[in-house]
Parts: sequence; C-alpha cells; structure tokens
Amino acid sequence: MRKLFILQLLLLLNYCAIAQSNTARTYAEKYGDLAVAEMRRTGIPASITLAQAIIESGAGSTKLARKANNHFGVKAGRTWKGERHGSFRKYENVEEAYNDRSNFLTSKKNYAFLFKLEQCDYKAWARGLQRSGYATSKHYASDLIRCIERNDLNKWDQEVCANKTIDSSFKAQAEPSNENWITEVTEPVVAVKNPVYYRVKKGDSLSGIAKKHKTSVSKLKSLNSLHSHKIKPGQSLRIK
Repeated sequence: MRKLFILQLLLLLNYCAIAQSNTARTYAEKYGDLAVAEMRRTGIPASITLAQAIIESGAGSTKLARKANNHFGVKAGRTWKGERHGSFRKYENVEEAYNDRSNFLTSKKNYAFLFKLEQCDYKAWARGLQRSGYATSKHYASDLIRCIERNDLNKWDQEVCANKTIDSSFKAQAEPSNENWITEVTEPVVAVKNPVYYRVKKGDSLSGIAKKHKTSVSKLKSLNSLHSHKIKPGQSLRIK
C-alpha cells in the first residue's frame, strides 16, 4: 500500500512538472519574438528575459500579469508617473512591460557590469543578476538556468547570436530619482562590441592571463562572473 502511494505521488509530481513545462513553453512561443526584439535593442539575452518573466509572472498567470500586464514584478515607486496596480507598475500592454524592464536594467549602475558579459552566455547573465542583488533568493541564478534549459529558451538567443544583430548603438536614459532603491546613472550602458576571448591552457593562472593581456584579475573576474581565482583548461575567458 505504501509503495503504491509513493508511486502515485511520483506520477503526480511528474505530471505537474510536465504541465508547468508545457505552460512555460507556450508562454515562450507567445512572447519569444518580443524578447528577441529586446535582445537586439539592448543586448539582454532573450532567454534571460523569458525565464525572468516566466518565474515572476507564473508564465503570465499571476493576477499582476493579467490585470496590469506586469510580467516582471516591477514596483512603481514614487517616481513612476504611469498607472498603478497597488504598489506595482501597470502597463497598457505586455510589450510596454518588456521595454520598461529592459530600460530599467540598462539604466542602473549596479547592473552595468552585466553588459560587459557575452550577450549569448545566459549562465553568466543569470549568475550576474544574482550577484547584482536583482532578487533576494540565494537560488535565483540556478532557478533561471534551470528554467532556460528545461524549456529550451536559449534557442531564442540564437536568432540574434547567429547573425550578430545586437544594436551596439543602444543608449538608455538614466531614470532620475530621489529614492534609495534607484541609483542614478551618469553614463548610459552600451553593449560592448567585438569581445575578445582566451582559451585557458594547462598551467595557466588568472593572474598570469591578466598580466599577459595587460589587464587585471578583478577585471577578468568581473567580465566572466567569477567568484574565485579557480579556472580550468579548455575554459573560455573573456579578456575585454
């Protein structure tokens, strides 16, 4: 009897996981082109945009998403001049929500280092978002990566990465504010053009690579979202 109960529970959990995955994929098919358009405009990976929206809005099913077109859980704050849904921003349509979220990321100092990462490296972006304090969850990066890989969201990145159609001339306007949770940016973030990479060889060290390429260890760690000096042969490191 106990074995039968466990089997039924496992089947139910598997069914729920499949249902959630199907919902997420349906959401991605509906808004994938919008995420790709934002990637071309700003350099933010489409897979990251979709994963964040799926997680924050329950794949568009939350009340905030349905009533306010807010798919990213963006709060209004005192400087918000648009409509509100409680303490959150309300948008006329989902496209406006995607656009506003992109502008938010590109206009805040604490997210500036993200735009020095490879635009097609969703794992680096996921870890970078967690490092920047975008979310309070200690598992935010792994949640994003799991959502992307489970639902094959990185295929949307390839529409841009394969053709290198990111608009490197994009410049976001800093959002002025007196609120503590918003940091004003004096220089707009611009997507970096023509990044340079180095393939780690046996015996290499981070300091040695930094010296060879006339850069610093801290710069290499920032560009590659590294939390230690540990590297391994075959690893691709961004130099600039």
